Formats: sequence, structure tokens, C-alpha cells
Amino acid sequence: MVNGIHIEEDKIMETFISTMAYDDDFVSSCKTGWGCGYVHIPKDHPILVELEEGWGNYLSPKDCPEEITYTRWDEKSEYLVIGFDTAHSYNNSSHDEEYVTAQANAIKALVDAYMDYDAAIYAKEQIRLVTEKYSKYLLL
Repeated sequence: MVNGIHIEEDKIMETFISTMAYDDDFVSSCKTGWGCGYVHIPKDHPILVELEEGWGNYLSPKDCPEEITYTRWDEKSEYLVIGFDTAHSYNNSSHDEEYVTAQANAIKALVDAYMDYDAAIYAKEQIRLVTEKYSKYLLL
């Protein structure tokens, strides 16, 4: 309560990971890795300024250690979910649950390291590039 007014505290949304194992029959028939790793990014995270710009069909942080093969907006939870799988020809049994969890945590660390400062720099650079590109059309 502040000055006699009840203020509901905002729910703090944090980035988190999840993993999903493949069915045993799939792993043995395809000789792939263990499963998939996902990073859940809250709706108000500053990295979304850059991710929303988009890189093809899948959004991916810079220097990502895995190829992002899954991107979905979960409207119910208000998280952007990005993920990777270990079902490629270069994946094998060494890409086990421990590996998937470690890689998901590495991607989460990249996301968590992205700050408002980075978003501001990115936004300013985008404004500069657009201004430069279209300066001949601007009325000054």
C-alpha cells in the first residue's frame, strides 16, 4: 500500500530454459542426439528489440552456440520461446541430455547478458542507418 492506494506488484518475468527428450525409437532409428532445448524469453526483455527485427523464420541471439530451429510466441504465458534440436546429421549420442541442457543454458546466458543499454545502442544504430538510407527524402 502506497499513500493509501493498494498497488499490485508486477510479476517479475525471468528467462528460463526447458528441455524435451526424443522418443527412444526415434533416437535409435535416426542415431541423433537426445532431444531439444528451449529458452523462454519474457515479453519485456530488451533483447526482443533486436530479435523482433528478425533473421529469416527463426529468431536467434548473436553468437548463439546452436542453430535455432524453433521460434514461437506463447501468448498465454507472454514468452517468446526459441529452441534447437539435436536431430541433424551432425548430431550423435554425445549430444545427450547434459549437452542439451548446457547449450540451452549457454543461450539463456547470452539472452540474460543483453541489457537495456545494448537495446538502446541497437535502436540508435537502426535509426542512423534508416536516416542515412533515406536522407535524400527528408525535409530538413
